[in-house]
Amino acid sequence: MRLRDIAVYLGINPETVPDIRVKNLQYDSRTVQPEDIFIALVGTNTDGHNYIESAVANGAVAVIAQEAPAGIAAHTPVLVVKDTREVISLLAELLHDFPDRKLKFLGVTGTNGKTTTTNLVRYLWNCRRIKCGLIGTICNYCGSRRLPAAATTPEPVHLAELLAMMVEEECTHVVMEVSSHALKQKRVDALHFDGAIFTNLTQDHLDYHVTIEDYLDAKLQLFHMLDRDNKGSRFAVVNLDDPYAEAFCAASHAELWTYAIDKPATLQAQNYHLTGKGTAFDVFYQGKTYQAEIPLSGKFNVYNSLAALCAMLAQGFDLAELLDDLRNVPQVPGRFEKVDGGQDFAVVVDYAHTPDGLENVLKTARDIVQGKLIVVFGCGGDRDRGKRPIMGRLAVELADVAIVTSDNPRTEDPLSIISQIEAGIAEAGAEYKNKYEVQADRRLAIKRAIEMAQTGDVVLIAGKGHEDYQLVNGRVLDFDDRKVAAECLAEIIKK
Repeated sequence: MRLRDIAVYLGINPETVPDIRVKNLQYDSRTVQPEDIFIALVGTNTDGHNYIESAVANGAVAVIAQEAPAGIAAHTPVLVVKDTREVISLLAELLHDFPDRKLKFLGVTGTNGKTTTTNLVRYLWNCRRIKCGLIGTICNYCGSRRLPAAATTPEPVHLAELLAMMVEEECTHVVMEVSSHALKQKRVDALHFDGAIFTNLTQDHLDYHVTIEDYLDAKLQLFHMLDRDNKGSRFAVVNLDDPYAEAFCAASHAELWTYAIDKPATLQAQNYHLTGKGTAFDVFYQGKTYQAEIPLSGKFNVYNSLAALCAMLAQGFDLAELLDDLRNVPQVPGRFEKVDGGQDFAVVVDYAHTPDGLENVLKTARDIVQGKLIVVFGCGGDRDRGKRPIMGRLAVELADVAIVTSDNPRTEDPLSIISQIEAGIAEAGAEYKNKYEVQADRRLAIKRAIEMAQTGDVVLIAGKGHEDYQLVNGRVLDFDDRKVAAECLAEIIKK
């Protein structure tokens, strides 16, 4: 790639920049290599303009910035643009020859359910021998190859590299979790989506978005993007039971597919109930009723399944065959995942870290419990503080015993977070004050819950799910709820 080609793409007169080779695009000055171009991003906590000199010292041959910097070598060309965040998404795609346009590209957004829905879509594609990729919270997939994931939706440079890798390895389809942060920060601005799924919208990330309206607007951007051009048939999938469904239905002119349990929709689930193997329900579609069964528990997984089914139907696949495949879908790590150590009570680990998520898994656990329902949970530090008292109230109202503990406290004092959770418990009423305990050490909290459990009980460990770490004061500690629970169960069995 030549710098003048980049200038043309950005609407800058190419005669004003030298005709030099550009090897790669970098936004972190520490990763700059000779012949790279450095783009100065303005972030929430860091401004890349402060690191331009460092980038040039490391070998950057050019700089893209929102203002001309002072103090760098006169021979270093600077391309000034209005918004470097818009530009980085465009240039990342350009440098990798627009890989998204060579793939059937599906985006999934919503507060909860993104991970399970994307995994369901990938599984159904695999059942049809479609070589595909997945980009999401737990990990990324390029065909059958599993790759680490640093963020739900990667930054544009890494995202373009992932998509280019998928094209090179002959993937034809990709499904991606699209977070509100990614949409707000324009990480996916240059991408062309063939389809979009909306799962739900409930309180989360208000530390970043501040208002629910801004959170909603960010999510809607994915659906607006479906109208970007005429790249064949596009489709939008919307959960009609969500209070914000109307906004998503109106956000795009793409072919609309809807799903619901409580309302009539393109695909409606009826008569759902838990079974010994998971969840069974009827699916009503085009005047016919089909029987469905999934080895996943809970009403929320019925919604996730309907979302994935709508996306597959929009691509022309047969519903009866899809339902047959769903009977054998694998467990998604950390999503209502059972830990079995031979005990006579259930231990379940789930990623639920929002009020809606916690309420859903507690209600699902209540449907299967024969004795007491014991929940272990906390709230993340440096994140939306408004949901802490709400989750405290929900925990004591829906469980028999709540053990309030630390989640990922990050830079906050765990006891301060817990006190905000306790405020919600106090608001629930005096009758709940004896229904909870506080144990700030998460390992000891899990141990306490398991030691407390008796035959027929359910221990729900919520908040971290698949995570194998805990973030404490800038440190990344080794911690996996599933492993800790297994170790505690092993200790009990030995006794």
